[in-house]
Amino acid sequence: MMMSLRKGLLIAGIFAALVLAAGTVSLAASGEVLFQDDFSAGLDNWYLDTGTGGTPDKFYADPNTKAMVFDPVGFGNAFAGDENWTDYAFEAEVTIHEYPQYGNFRFFVRMNELWYGYGVNFVANGLTIFRFDGNWDVRTVLGEAWDAKAGIPLDTPTHVRVEVKGNQITVFVNGEQVAQVEDPEAVYPNGRVGFRFDYVRGEVRNVKVTAL
Repeated sequence: MMMSLRKGLLIAGIFAALVLAAGTVSLAASGEVLFQDDFSAGLDNWYLDTGTGGTPDKFYADPNTKAMVFDPVGFGNAFAGDENWTDYAFEAEVTIHEYPQYGNFRFFVRMNELWYGYGVNFVANGLTIFRFDGNWDVRTVLGEAWDAKAGIPLDTPTHVRVEVKGNQITVFVNGEQVAQVEDPEAVYPNGRVGFRFDYVRGEVRNVKVTAL
């Protein structure tokens, strides 16, 4: 009995040491919903970052359509979640109403500070997946998909799901896988989720983050 107790304490001690060494450990079970927002309660769950031209005053929640709205055209950053999240799926329904020249819409994953993490940049006819390392133009292209089925067309509600697991990022649009890439350096192991309206105007609905 005493030997079993000592063995149990030893295993617990080893696990605690591993946790301390790793810094963060995700204990969420696969399939567990980590975060969900239909915006019926406003934008209280979101941090509206002002970096790189971000204008929080252009964000508002529409209680009638249960949407996060960004209008008029401009730049806006919205972040949510836990900085210790590791492997997860981040999904939402997005409608873009205007894409001026150079405009795009971004999903951010594993990003605890603006421009340190991963981003999927959508336009009407495709997407590009980046690793950002300090600014919007300090980045590595991890992959791209130029096809209408991989983009977010104007005035068309589009369901996007971005999965990040290990060093792999997989993107689904309207339920179809359209891209899968890896970061060979695995620079960012954990972080929050976010959106950037990058010189566009539009709406986001039914946000969900699920552990993988």
